[in-house]
Amino acid sequence: MRVKLVSWNVRGLNEENKRGLVRNLVSQWGANIYVLVETKLTGNVSSLLHTIWNNKWVGELHLEAVGNSGGILILWDIRVWEGELVESGEQCISCKLTSQNQNLTWYLATVYAKCKRMEIRDLWCELGAMRSLCEGPWVVCGDFNVVRYPSERTNCSSINVAMLEFFDCIDELELIDPHLFGGSFTWRRGENHTTASRIDRIMYSAQWEKLFTLIRQSTPPKLVSDHNPVLLTCFVLAEKLKLLKRKLKEWSKNNRSNWKQQKEEILDKLSKWEILQEQRPLTNDELMQKTNLAMSFEEVVKNEEIRWRQRSRIQ
Repeated sequence: MRVKLVSWNVRGLNEENKRGLVRNLVSQWGANIYVLVETKLTGNVSSLLHTIWNNKWVGELHLEAVGNSGGILILWDIRVWEGELVESGEQCISCKLTSQNQNLTWYLATVYAKCKRMEIRDLWCELGAMRSLCEGPWVVCGDFNVVRYPSERTNCSSINVAMLEFFDCIDELELIDPHLFGGSFTWRRGENHTTASRIDRIMYSAQWEKLFTLIRQSTPPKLVSDHNPVLLTCFVLAEKLKLLKRKLKEWSKNNRSNWKQQKEEILDKLSKWEILQEQRPLTNDELMQKTNLAMSFEEVVKNEEIRWRQRSRIQ
């Protein structure tokens, strides 16, 4: 049994070029559930699905943006999951997901919190009400617009009321807040990341934890948005070993294009720069190297898409 979920504040999906880059990253991560917040999408969201995820078998639920703010989009592979809406509020939406192949039903709540503390208090009430409707394993993810500890924000040395209220909410809902691998922050601002915080996270109930022998929360490099994606990978160990064996077998036989390898190498280098940038400001030369890597990723994506279009014409 395996669950792979990506939660990401994309900072808008109205631009076609940006959706193309998002689609490429989505294909790169290979998850079966994607949660995209601050989409800023309204109207016929379903018509855009193929421009966000290159998958014919996509189910979706969404919460429309209000004006030019907010918006939540939950996508899943219908070959893996059957999804249905449980409840939607102003700052979150909850759905029920049932495995098509395993005996597993669970609930997912997705959050895009408003900025003002009084409005965030309303979110904690929304989550409490939704939890009462979700009797089973539960996962909560998204952009909470608040940190839990002072160490999760630059230039912060004391606990404030908002942190305490967030802490109380996590405690009352009995959520597990796992360690984040890959960096200390999920949002950054400024050329040298002078302002950064961990406002995006994925949490889960004890019932969820009991289902898996391995659960890992990590953060891939920041591209397209000023938020890092957050990836939750959950395995039963036997399944992980079987998957690893299959991947090794594929690797020994696979002699296809190296587009994916190029992108992985670029993303790995970007991730190392971001970790270094959390430890100290980058020099101008280092910032240039990091910028060049991001530009190289876009160039690889464009070249890959051109190649696929050429192949489709020939076929």
